[in-house]
Amino acid sequence: MQPWVYWKFLEQPDFGPGPSVHTILFMTDLNVESVSTLGKWFNSEDAWKTLMAGGNQTDFRVGPLATYAFSPHFSPGLQHRLKLDVKAQEYPPGVLLLPLTSSTLKPFSKTNLVVFSSKVPVEQDALSRLQGEALIVDPGCHPSEAQELLSKIVKSLPKKLFVFLTHHHLDHTEGLPTVYKENPEALVLAHELTIRRLGKVQGKLKCLPVVDGASVLIGNEELRVIAAPGHTDGHMALLHVPSHTLIVGDHCVGQGSSRLDAAGGGNMQDYLSTTRNFIGLAPRVIVPMHGQINLWPLQMLRGYIRYREAREAKILSSINQGARTAFQVVSQAYSDTPPALWIAALSNAKLHVDHLNQLQQLPLDFSKALFQKSCGVGFFLRCLSYSSFRMLKAVPQSHHGVWKVPIAIAVLGCVVFVDKMICHKS
Repeated sequence: MQPWVYWKFLEQPDFGPGPSVHTILFMTDLNVESVSTLGKWFNSEDAWKTLMAGGNQTDFRVGPLATYAFSPHFSPGLQHRLKLDVKAQEYPPGVLLLPLTSSTLKPFSKTNLVVFSSKVPVEQDALSRLQGEALIVDPGCHPSEAQELLSKIVKSLPKKLFVFLTHHHLDHTEGLPTVYKENPEALVLAHELTIRRLGKVQGKLKCLPVVDGASVLIGNEELRVIAAPGHTDGHMALLHVPSHTLIVGDHCVGQGSSRLDAAGGGNMQDYLSTTRNFIGLAPRVIVPMHGQINLWPLQMLRGYIRYREAREAKILSSINQGARTAFQVVSQAYSDTPPALWIAALSNAKLHVDHLNQLQQLPLDFSKALFQKSCGVGFFLRCLSYSSFRMLKAVPQSHHGVWKVPIAIAVLGCVVFVDKMICHKS
């Protein structure tokens, strides 16, 4: 075997929430027959066939690092063709991911912009027939530095451009004015309910409602629209047919679980049904809009169902043990979650209670009206009060936190006063 020699230093884009993984690649020449392995040797042709196997089932995976190693033997990638000097990940080939800073919720700070582009020209009126030369998914960037990067990306793309929106949230749509500035003829594709909720961020961009099963052609590559309600009622996914890659919006995230939007039509039964539908599609890769891609989608999706069922069982158990208000339910069912995250957990908890009500599993003495009423200001005040109490309790353990005492006492006093006022009025 020849000595190993340095080849390249590969920097992963900052998908978050953890640090990026950077890799040093070495190369050598060897006789594969003399090397024992539990894996499988691939040449570039086999690797390409595996990456573009579509819906054909195979036990083999060629991951991003191996794909990058094969890249000199493939046609020039999308990033190279568009001459984009930015940190991006093209995996599978033809699916370009660029994490852009956005106004999303913690622990994430980026929204993944997904880019498709073709060298095949289309006719002037092709957009109305869902045929285009390029497509981007969820331009939700913020602040100005990210907008400038989006501007650079849109400028590099052909003018027959689609903008596919998985849903209406600002961290997925905030870049629409920038898209319009660089390409006023771009056409937005989204669920009808998503389009209705866009508001001012839509600007003057033209919108076209799409439905489940619709096919969008970018050159010769098909992208299939998949209805995916649950996170919101107008949520949609997009399947890249050649590689069987599923772009899932906020149905899945790169770390943890998705927070459903009760105010935006989120629904737990829909979420579970969509998850099972995704399992039936058997995608080879899942692309979330926050965090890194997932190469084992079925395990991820089945884990989501187990997690939701376990959380719902905890909520039902807390109710059966006497919890009746939102704070009682969340503080008991989410006792394994930091109190600082209980406010964010309330949306999912409400939808779990709705789901239990649909299944007729709630006890007869449980008042849904009382529970809903307790989800307002009183819940937020009790969460704030509990966090302040924990802060006070932790202070003696460290002299560095002494300065927090007057703040915590003041907050606790205000919470108690306002809480009593609310209780008195009710």
